[in-house]
Amino acid sequence: MDQSVLEIAGVPVAIHGYGCCPPFFSGFRTVRRVPETVRARWNIHSHPVPQRFVTVPPARNAFDRWDHLSCRDGRLFRLRRSSADPSIWKAALMRDGYHRGDIWVNGRDPAQADPLFFLDLLLWAHLLIGYEALIIHAAAVKYQGRAFLFPGLSGSGKSTWSKLASNRNNCEVLGEDKVILRKKGAGFEVYGSPWNPRRRYRSPRSGPLGGIFFLEHSSVNRFYRCPPPSAFPRLLQAAFLPFVRKDEYIRAAAILERSVAEVPVRRFGFLPSTAAVDFWISVGAD
Repeated sequence: MDQSVLEIAGVPVAIHGYGCCPPFFSGFRTVRRVPETVRARWNIHSHPVPQRFVTVPPARNAFDRWDHLSCRDGRLFRLRRSSADPSIWKAALMRDGYHRGDIWVNGRDPAQADPLFFLDLLLWAHLLIGYEALIIHAAAVKYQGRAFLFPGLSGSGKSTWSKLASNRNNCEVLGEDKVILRKKGAGFEVYGSPWNPRRRYRSPRSGPLGGIFFLEHSSVNRFYRCPPPSAFPRLLQAAFLPFVRKDEYIRAAAILERSVAEVPVRRFGFLPSTAAVDFWISVGAD
């Protein structure tokens, strides 16, 4: 049987079966004998979703294209093809705190370049919260050994900032759109993730969190104060929170609240030019 170990944000998962080695995960994958120390193990099946999971009524809090709910066998995740086509496309049944799972991706579908597409993001988000880690909509740049978060919603300049920073030899872009913030010991660690649009910004590397800069378009390069009471809701808005359980939301909020209290946080109005990177390095990255 095909097998891989995917390690994201320091959390390894053994993947067995069809489509376990998509190129999408190339920087995060090791194809080898799975060590006994790897706790999380997911099995991928290429045949259609079992009928008993297709017929389960939708969750009351279902999202546009997917839902997840508790059932007799564990936690069931279901992905639909589109909002116009409600048929179940892919599904996963997760147990043991998301450490054991069966995933059905319908391997006969010729449209699947990546069999795990989007379902993997949902499953990892739920697994990672158990390790005090969250997926954040942010760019991340590593400079002088520390990693800095640049959160923002669509259109805020994350990709532009990543491109500007990548042109500096002393800056390493860990991600342009989705990165991972994880509580580690007395501080926080920022990890790259595979869920970034451009391959060059899908980094498996990491660095200790040095600061948080909320990106904003501006006519001048300038920093603005952003104390914790203001920073927390901004970071909450940038976090990927596909949860329905109260305890998961509480854990996520605690991670975000503590992170903005422990590192410098500012709003960063920037012009899309290399001068913005120079300004950030000289004033904000110290």
